[in-house]
Amino acid sequence: MDISPQAQHMVLQLQQYQQQAQTILIQKQQIETQLTDVMSALESLEGVKDEDVYKAVGPILAKMKAKDVKKELDDRRETLELRIKTLTRQEGKVNEKVTELSDKVTKLIQGPAGPIA
Repeated sequence: MDISPQAQHMVLQLQQYQQQAQTILIQKQQIETQLTDVMSALESLEGVKDEDVYKAVGPILAKMKAKDVKKELDDRRETLELRIKTLTRQEGKVNEKVTELSDKVTKLIQGPAGPIA
């Protein structure tokens, strides 16, 4: 079965959008994992009575004020939540494009007379 150059181009675009959707999904999952870690660290800090805590900085532990670490974690949480919202929006737009192109390709390949046998 031969398909038109227009249909081939649309199929190529569809594949690119599908790859983009997959990439966005992977990024989103990675950031959600980071957010879970940050939330867990914030929870752990809530129970800390000491003024100082130790924070991993590369291969060493550095003594820091608990309130400073909490502020850093809160800032990181906000950044990650914003990034997740952005990726969710992008994911929705790309998925809409995938659906739209998929429908167009199907109609183009099937033609006005229905599926090709």
